[in-house]
Amino acid sequence: SIYLDVFSTLEQTGNKADVDAYFERVFLAAQSQLKAFPDDPTYYNELAWLCARSGRRLDEAVSLAEEAVKRQPDEAAYLDTLAEAKFRVGKIDEAIAAEAKALKSRPDDTFMLEQLDRFKKAAATQPTK
Repeated sequence: SIYLDVFSTLEQTGNKADVDAYFERVFLAAQSQLKAFPDDPTYYNELAWLCARSGRRLDEAVSLAEEAVKRQPDEAAYLDTLAEAKFRVGKIDEAIAAEAKALKSRPDDTFMLEQLDRFKKAAATQPTK
């Protein structure tokens, strides 16, 4: 989360080159952790969260989050990351479903409840299909 806080602060400066360089450094460090521990879903989730929350490499964020969930299907944190990644690529209904599943094991989790509310509000503003 410190990385994301710094990322957010850098974005406010408007210096895209610095933001891009910082993201790449953090991404490569997280990716090296994943390569070092390829059987641990934690590293898939952390890299997916970094990408999703920074709004970068979003397709990769979805794939990484899906892999984490595949390895531990009932882990609420991984489902939350998947929900965020799906939301960021515009798959709002899938984001809502993943967040709702995460909340089954953590029904009082304030952050996840806020996430679900954010996703539902976005869904309500989407044009009907």
